Amino acid sequence: MSGLLRQPDPIDRALLSLLRLPAAARAGHGLRPADWPILLERARRHHVTPQLLAGLDLEALPPEVRSRVREQRRAFTLRSLLDAEELQRAAAAIRAAGIRPVVVLKGPALDTLAYGGPGLRSAADLDLLVPRVGADEACAALGAAGWRLRDPEQSRRFHRPHHFHDIFVSPRGGLLELHWDLGRATDPFHLSAEAFLARARPADGHQEWLWTSPADLLLHGAAQALLEGYARLLRVCDADRLLRRLGTEIDLEELRGAAQRSGLGPALWLLVELARELLDTPGATWASELAPRGPARLALQALDPARLLLSRQALNHSSLRRLYAVWLAGGPSYRRRAIVALLWPTPAERAWPAAGVWTLPAQLLRRAVTLVKLGGFQALSLVAHAWRRAGGAHAGRDGRAPR
Repeated sequence: MSGLLRQPDPIDRALLSLLRLPAAARAGHGLRPADWPILLERARRHHVTPQLLAGLDLEALPPEVRSRVREQRRAFTLRSLLDAEELQRAAAAIRAAGIRPVVVLKGPALDTLAYGGPGLRSAADLDLLVPRVGADEACAALGAAGWRLRDPEQSRRFHRPHHFHDIFVSPRGGLLELHWDLGRATDPFHLSAEAFLARARPADGHQEWLWTSPADLLLHGAAQALLEGYARLLRVCDADRLLRRLGTEIDLEELRGAAQRSGLGPALWLLVELARELLDTPGATWASELAPRGPARLALQALDPARLLLSRQALNHSSLRRLYAVWLAGGPSYRRRAIVALLWPTPAERAWPAAGVWTLPAQLLRRAVTLVKLGGFQALSLVAHAWRRAGGAHAGRDGRAPR
């Protein structure tokens, strides 16, 4: 999808330039001192602050920014090292209970495999995947090692019957999500936890856990981006780093096959395409075979995902993820699932504790309002897209843009 990115503002241009590898300049690209707080805030909202900080030349920064950047670098490195200790204790406790394998999802796996060092990627929690048949024993093992469920009632009412992980709090206060699956039955895709466990790779120097394979990290990143509505640069940056560092190790044919089987082919295509457009990720054209066709492709072009991401509309209007789920469905059955989720609250949504104050009629009314808003947004996007194309054609005929 060419032309995703059109004229980001100077601060977004600086942010993208500093996130690219290799970055040609590290001095801030002409930003004024007053621009730095805005740049750092945008990086925070996109969850790419460590990646941005790694690309800054401290000596070239304004004095009032330099100390803040130095402190944040230390904080992210310290958090990463503490997470590694928590991971060691949690995985050791689960393995001591006889649970095999224990696979690390996201966070430390990406830190090590995609970024190559501690403190170069932010993570709100740790994520471990264990076989479903050993989930109860793993939970008990964590409890015996001093971890506690963050909300036992929520776990009983929601996580166990409707979800795919439980949330634990460590003795230090850190969060750990213990996964026995990788999605709900109503999600517009299906990731096989068994396949992730089977394809996991050894972690050098660690016997307690395995890393998620690079291909599955890409696939899981596409699923996360789809569920978030492609709202943050973090997933795009993860894909860029994975493809740059480990692209030659990934069997692309196998990855395409796994993406198509899971219903994530178009979602993976869009993630890789955004990485190519925004971060100049090399060798990313292999995903073009996964792109949607026909009306879905036109609807996505009209939405202009890169503009929505950089303008923070996708972040501020979370219901846009429902449109993405429809247009990026990996097959008729997944599209039907996405449309049903657009029209009718899922069992998990109805069971969510915070939704208890909403009766079903109230939920349906809210759904109807969201549907009208999304329909109007898509219609306006199509009109704007047609206007832009007509303007480009006119400019091509007489050499001038329309007034």
